[in-house]
Amino acid sequence: MLSQGYVGKLTESQMDMIGVAYKSNERQLEIIEDLLKVAKVDAGKVYLDKSSCDIVVQVEKAIKGQAILFRDRKQNVIFSKPKMQMIASVDSKLILMVIENIIDNAGKYSRDGQDIIVDVYQKDANTIISVKDYGVGIRKRDQKDLFEKFSRIENPLSVSVGGTGLGLYWAKKILDLHEGSIEVISTLKGGSTFKITTPTTSDVMR
Repeated sequence: MLSQGYVGKLTESQMDMIGVAYKSNERQLEIIEDLLKVAKVDAGKVYLDKSSCDIVVQVEKAIKGQAILFRDRKQNVIFSKPKMQMIASVDSKLILMVIENIIDNAGKYSRDGQDIIVDVYQKDANTIISVKDYGVGIRKRDQKDLFEKFSRIENPLSVSVGGTGLGLYWAKKILDLHEGSIEVISTLKGGSTFKITTPTTSDVMR
């Protein structure tokens, strides 16, 4: 309300201070939200509300929902949308949050102006979402810790990006509940590819 002028015009230095306070508050809210999500999944209190869901549509929603962030970083998300639906029985809200987490990380750990490549395809009885970036990458020895609680891998962007080290842990737990999986293929300075796998429960529909 202060920043929007409800109490009158503020000076430039006052606006700067309010901006810092607002960003700090947003970071604290993010930490609290992550802690609550992880506490709930660790306590076995996450119950899936499954329905037939087009995974392609969920990927589109995740990309559109973060369009402003990618625009600000001058990054392009390249998604070759399949012509066919890819239907799985999943909790659509939770799967969307998982996809958002992975795509958001790809942007955060890439330099401004770098592309992110997203693909969705089927293999055997599974639907696979692949998110590839050309960012800082992950050392082989660090990859085993990537999905652990509070894991923060040091890299040239880790300090500026911030984070709780809980996002990937939570994402893996949610995929475990879906009898799915997540894996990473990465080399230091060579970018990363995260693959989310969900079981496909019905035939692909045109």
